[in-house]
Amino acid sequence: YPDLHEQEKWLSLAWAYYDYYFPGRERPRIYAHISGFNQSVIVDSAAVGISLDNYLGEQCVFYSMLAVPIPFYARKKMTGEDIPRDVLTAWLSTEFPFRPQEQDLISGVIYQGKLAYVLQQLFPDKPLCWSLGFTPEQQQWCRDNERQIWSFLIENELLFSTQQKVLMKYLNDAPFTSGMPTESPGRAVVWTGLQIVKKYEEKKGISLPDLMEEQDYRQILRSAGYRP
Repeated sequence: YPDLHEQEKWLSLAWAYYDYYFPGRERPRIYAHISGFNQSVIVDSAAVGISLDNYLGEQCVFYSMLAVPIPFYARKKMTGEDIPRDVLTAWLSTEFPFRPQEQDLISGVIYQGKLAYVLQQLFPDKPLCWSLGFTPEQQQWCRDNERQIWSFLIENELLFSTQQKVLMKYLNDAPFTSGMPTESPGRAVVWTGLQIVKKYEEKKGISLPDLMEEQDYRQILRSAGYRP
């Protein structure tokens, strides 16, 4: 990284939108550092640190040499282009932490859908797949199989599951979503969460701060009336 001009450009635009949608809220200072391949983004009360050694691209030989090698599916999102998204995701997750009334899967799905929805507003010139961390092909798969994803969650009685292993399986990154074809992205259920949030916003039209503050995820689900 001889310079960070490209990342600074996108971050500056995103913070301008952030000031518009979240007026009066503090924005952090951004620092770049070398972490020794530890946490990619570190958030403090007024600062965000970017670990540049975690954004060297999927071909970086060091990622295979670590004590626990980084899997290839994760390396695809370890490029300079991913830095602005990861910075804003980390900041939003800190400013609006996940505090659901029910620790179930649908709450996590909708929360991650909220993050993706806000990222779209902060990066309107970036494609949706970038905001989701999907490839264009993975996004198209989700679009083509939206009803099947929803049916899978219902038929397997996963929506209101509170089992930690279920939450981790479907909300954490993976090469593909468990129980779905290998063409699916990991966290394919976030596509469902995003569609629920879009339906909710269409009906309620609330501000982004109010959307992010809402922690009654079952109420969001009921109000959205989501029927793919």
